[in-house]
Amino acid sequence: MNKTLAKVLTDARNTLSNCLQTYRWTVFSLLLLFLTAVVVIGYFIPALDFGRPFGTDEYNHLFHTEEMTGTTSLSGFYETIGKKVSDPTSPNNPFNYPFSLWLYGSVLAKVTGMTPFMTAMVFGSLLLVIILLVFAQYADLFLEKKEQIVVALLFMLSMPNVALILQSYRPSVFVLPLLLLLLYIALAERPSWRDYLLLLVTVFMIAITHTGTYIFLITFSMIFFLLYCLFWGKFSKPMFALLTSTFFIYVYVMDVFPHIYPQYATKSALFLKPGNFLAEYLYLDVAEDLGQILYTNLFIQREFVYALIWAAFIFAIGILLLAIHRRAARMIRKIGFDRAFAILLPIQNLSHSVLASPIWIGPLQVLLSLLGWLKLDGRGKCLLLSTALVSLIPSMLLSSEGVEVATGALREISYLIVIIPITSALGLWYLLGRFDVGTRNGRFAIAGVLMIVLTSTMVIPVVGNSYYNPQITGEDYIINGMQWLSTIGAPEEKVVGYGYRTVRLFTGKEDGTYGLRSGTETRTFLKSLREIYFSKSENAVQDLYSFFGAKYVLTSDKLVANLGGNLKPEESVLTIDENVALDRIYASNDFGIYASLAATAQNTSPLYANEQFSVKTSGSTIIIESETYKVFLGDVSPTIRYIGTKKENYLGGGIMYEVLRLMSLSDEQSSAQYLLSEMVFDREIKENRIIYTRILTSENELKNLGTLRVIYTFYTDAIKREYIIANDWLNDSEGISLSAYLSTNLFVPYDSLILKDGYTRIDKTIYPSEDTIKLNNPYDTVYVNDGTTGIFIRYAPTAPRPNYLTYQGSTLYSATSMVSVGQIESIKPGAALHITQYVSIGGEVFAEESIGGRMSIELLPYPDGITPIVLIGSLSSSVSDPDALKFYAVNQAENLKYTEAADTTLINIRDVVREGVSVIGQMNTRASGSGVFQSFVEQDDNIRNLFRTARAQAVTIKGFMLQGLIYNLDTIRAAYERGLDFMITTPVQAPIKGFYEEGLRHPQMAQLEGKSTDLVLIPPSYPMSVSLSYSADEAGAFASWRAVIDSAYVNNDLALFLLRSTDLGNPYFSSRFSDLIAYARMRGLTFITPTAIADHYLLLQKVTWTSHRDLDSARIVMQNNNSLSVSGITFKVTMPRLATGNYQVTNGDIVRTQDLYDQLVLFITADIPAGGSTVVTVEPDVARKQFSVVLPGEPIEGEVSFTVLDEDGSALSGATVSVDSARYKTNSEGVVTVSLDRGYHQVNIEKAGYIKAEYQIEVKGRIYILTRLIGFD
Repeated sequence: MNKTLAKVLTDARNTLSNCLQTYRWTVFSLLLLFLTAVVVIGYFIPALDFGRPFGTDEYNHLFHTEEMTGTTSLSGFYETIGKKVSDPTSPNNPFNYPFSLWLYGSVLAKVTGMTPFMTAMVFGSLLLVIILLVFAQYADLFLEKKEQIVVALLFMLSMPNVALILQSYRPSVFVLPLLLLLLYIALAERPSWRDYLLLLVTVFMIAITHTGTYIFLITFSMIFFLLYCLFWGKFSKPMFALLTSTFFIYVYVMDVFPHIYPQYATKSALFLKPGNFLAEYLYLDVAEDLGQILYTNLFIQREFVYALIWAAFIFAIGILLLAIHRRAARMIRKIGFDRAFAILLPIQNLSHSVLASPIWIGPLQVLLSLLGWLKLDGRGKCLLLSTALVSLIPSMLLSSEGVEVATGALREISYLIVIIPITSALGLWYLLGRFDVGTRNGRFAIAGVLMIVLTSTMVIPVVGNSYYNPQITGEDYIINGMQWLSTIGAPEEKVVGYGYRTVRLFTGKEDGTYGLRSGTETRTFLKSLREIYFSKSENAVQDLYSFFGAKYVLTSDKLVANLGGNLKPEESVLTIDENVALDRIYASNDFGIYASLAATAQNTSPLYANEQFSVKTSGSTIIIESETYKVFLGDVSPTIRYIGTKKENYLGGGIMYEVLRLMSLSDEQSSAQYLLSEMVFDREIKENRIIYTRILTSENELKNLGTLRVIYTFYTDAIKREYIIANDWLNDSEGISLSAYLSTNLFVPYDSLILKDGYTRIDKTIYPSEDTIKLNNPYDTVYVNDGTTGIFIRYAPTAPRPNYLTYQGSTLYSATSMVSVGQIESIKPGAALHITQYVSIGGEVFAEESIGGRMSIELLPYPDGITPIVLIGSLSSSVSDPDALKFYAVNQAENLKYTEAADTTLINIRDVVREGVSVIGQMNTRASGSGVFQSFVEQDDNIRNLFRTARAQAVTIKGFMLQGLIYNLDTIRAAYERGLDFMITTPVQAPIKGFYEEGLRHPQMAQLEGKSTDLVLIPPSYPMSVSLSYSADEAGAFASWRAVIDSAYVNNDLALFLLRSTDLGNPYFSSRFSDLIAYARMRGLTFITPTAIADHYLLLQKVTWTSHRDLDSARIVMQNNNSLSVSGITFKVTMPRLATGNYQVTNGDIVRTQDLYDQLVLFITADIPAGGSTVVTVEPDVARKQFSVVLPGEPIEGEVSFTVLDEDGSALSGATVSVDSARYKTNSEGVVTVSLDRGYHQVNIEKAGYIKAEYQIEVKGRIYILTRLIGFD
């Protein structure tokens, strides 16, 4: 009975099979018709109905296609697109991407005449058809029946992750036909030589099309080849050819198209993950080393030899695995297994993203593929296993490191398209074959399975492209709003819709988010945008326009959710409608467009540019660029917002700001603190100078305290920044000075600190700490750095050195520090504190030499190259004192040019003049019997009477001194309006322990209510000789005078002593005063009158000059705008010491020199006629010598040494060796050793007295020696 039933069933199956064979073409036709319906209904109709390309990334590619369409070459494209980003050289720019899709789209647009937008629509449909045709041919490798191929196509079209992207304009889709073609060739049994040639061309095309696919191709072909050798015991020559070609073509493509290299350099880091994983968990350090070698030498260094080495290495591994397979197979046969062992995957550690993969692949496809595995041959099984590993393992490795990303090779699982549709078709055929078509249940089962399969293959594409893709791409009302924006304004205006890739194409304007650098720039951008959305910040609108040029801001629920996702609920309330700096110009549902009012109020100050640098305004920001630095300043605030190179902000995510405090001891209300970054200044640009001016008011803004001027002067390699704080408003009733504290504060990503005071150096490492470390010693140089590069600040001696420094390492941010440098000084009425900083960036040697070159030429305020000493007395009665007369005789004999200050209304000064003594006036500013100042009228009358009585005695006096040396602004005003030339001010304390040194003893012009007057203020120094009459510390007084003389000598400053003639002639002190005078002359000081100093200083106010210094030459150009000639103009020029010979000067004279370690200080004087000009040059007086430089013959990457010798072959120490933008000094043996990467490098060698040497060297890769050994050139 059973045999009979079996025979009946067999006959029925054969009969059905014959029937199906008869109607085979009918079934195929129906399947093909259904496939057509799926394509039309699921893909073409939704695309036509939506009217624009699906997706978000697609619009980024459309933008680049449109830009490429407007150019005629790749170089033209990169030049044009580079102008749209803040840093064209940044490797993170969006256009540093494989360009094949953009190139194809632009060519198609030019040939057809269609817009790139329409081209993308047509292109997507055509590409879908091409993918179907190529996949059908590829599937024929594994499927025997045409019906199976059609079903495989249906399964491919209904994979959820594929259905959403298959009609998209993106490289990962454009590359699919190429990938399938490659696999078709590599999996073929016996490809021809033509196939191999096509393989090379296709690999090249993929390399310039999509980085992710190329990385997948390398990884897949490597895994397939090795697994095929190990488990199936076959050496696949086509797959090995594919693998090795990816190595060699990669090296070639990266050299020919360097713009796409950053993408590969970043994404090839994936090859480090397996080795790191094996080293960490299995302690296989060799795996980590191999991964590092592959990544560094092949993908980063792009060395051809390493491509060859890796090809040979994988070949050897393949041979080894074949041997292992043969031995294992013999062992299995002995044991008795007739099947190969199963492969178990470690699925216990799979991440959630990996577990979600079946949903995106398609649940039906996954289930059927499990059955299809049984029908695959060895080649197909290896393909499935390799593709699954490459698609899923990267995400597993990242998940093991705590990083959650999407699955697949480079966050993709879509590469399973190369096998899943095929295994699904095989699985379906296997399943249908298990049902008995001769029974009713069997036929129902078959019908049910086919219904489920066909329904899913239709529903998934229809739902994906009709519902999900439109939502992902964007609603119509949003696109309509963008298109409306395209009808107003200009195309060069920028729009910010953070997260919308459609901005550029539909608004017809620039995307304000395009080309943002990662790090500080992006953080600043997002911070400003969040403040616009959620905090009503007007400054944020200004900053967004100033820094990024954004004129329009978009808003929608999606944008608000993206930007407010990390904020607290109370901080994420949308307040953009309340921002008065924005004007809402469009609204539709939740979508709105806002115009920045800051854009309409843009400052149109003139720009300045020369060959070295440029100054330009952009909204509320001033941008200064040179070859070595880039700086952002506020348009109305003198704060540096960005300082660095075009590629890098040296502030990182930190800030640089200044704080100023003013304090008056006589009036608590005359005090205030200012944060300069939050203040508004008047600003003007004068060539390479930017001047900010602001009146400083009290905290209640009821009283003016002073005037602040901040002056930036820009040079090619350094920045000069001057803070001039004037006590010119506060007419104090007690004449007390105004105390000023100014600090420069940096919060920067550096943890090393170098402090200098002259030639004293202190190195400090800044460790994270909750406490602040304070230093109270004076320093003139602060260099905050990371050991290689940093921000270098040096203070010029126009004011005392900073004497307050604090630093603290951040406990929140790695290698980040807060450094504050400040100084506090008293400012006399009418005077100004002049703090000068020089700022440079980069390595220590480069920054220090850049600043040193700018500070090496200095105009001195004194004539004829002298260091002046002035002696002034105070005459209280007529000349009759014998001690005074005795000193007058000494004065004439030794030409001390002594000056007496006298009240001409009470004293006959002609007797003083007859004694060979100069005279200045003296008066009292206090009301009789009180400490209160006289009124302005009273002081003015006193000054008028003082000089009228002097003229009546036939004596002309130009300056005066106050009794008690106390005065206020009324005194300044009266003297200035009466035409006096100078006034002796309140004395300066004698130097002590480094304090009260530089910057306090030079003359300066009196300041009055924001303006500079023609009155010279000349400061004396304590102690006064009157102290000898009441102080027992006689030796201390003379020691203080000597300290002042020493300070004047060192700082080229003035030593003005208030010494009464009666004290100078007093026999008790006269010998000690004689020693003091001799000491001053021994130190090189010259006696002069205050009138001569004031006359020269006044003339200098109308002399303009510029200078430039090379290594051993200098040039000074002067223009005299006076109606009188000016003689003895003195410049202090610091030059490097010459090994032989001296310096010579044209149009000037070297009047004296000073040795300063390895430098020579020249004091050069020159004369200029009235209204004339002159050019002074400094050059060596001997011919410059030639270097004898020993360059490395064939430098290999790593440490490279240069030896600098003189013409006689002797080592030259201290020579400057510049390699690219870094500078080094040769050691005592004339050697510099630097670390260099492979490639070409510019090397310049300089030293005073030698002709500059310039070289270009090529540094080879480390494997270069090996290539020479094995015969490669």
